[in-house]
Amino acid sequence: LWNSRFLATFGMKITLFYCFHMKKRFSLSVFVWAMMLFCQHAFAQELIDGTYHIKSVEDLKAFATKVNNGENTANAILACDLDLNNIPHTPIGTNDSPYMGHFDGGTHSISNIFIYNTSQPQQGFFGTIGGGCVIENLVIESGRIQGDKACAGLVGACRGNAGSFIKIVNCGNNAR
Repeated sequence: LWNSRFLATFGMKITLFYCFHMKKRFSLSVFVWAMMLFCQHAFAQELIDGTYHIKSVEDLKAFATKVNNGENTANAILACDLDLNNIPHTPIGTNDSPYMGHFDGGTHSISNIFIYNTSQPQQGFFGTIGGGCVIENLVIESGRIQGDKACAGLVGACRGNAGSFIKIVNCGNNAR
């Protein structure tokens, strides 16, 4: 009932009420702090026991951004089926930051994935994965992926390291 998003929103309303309705002076730093607190909680991805729980297309986009910006060993679980509605998808993992975490699809599916980037290789739901990566229980139900080379529905390219394995278990692809 009293989750962090509610408390951040409630705190923001109290701050604004105090600032504007009580006709008191307030410092800009208090206002900025309240806004930062609100945004941090309102738009944060849920992290439970070190695993991101992806519950929306926005969560998926945020996860891809984290991985592609260097947090490439992050773990995630897909909490529901997602329909990407043919909105362009940014592959999870790049050549510079291959995905090396554990992604559990939770037996859910991704439908209507759309990637059209003919100038870039390694296109797929996962662009590039690296040693230690585990992808399981995920189906790419439908969609279209088009790129320069090394393109597929689930994984565009694999980069393994000596002594570390890549595991893809119980997954499927119906995208073209």
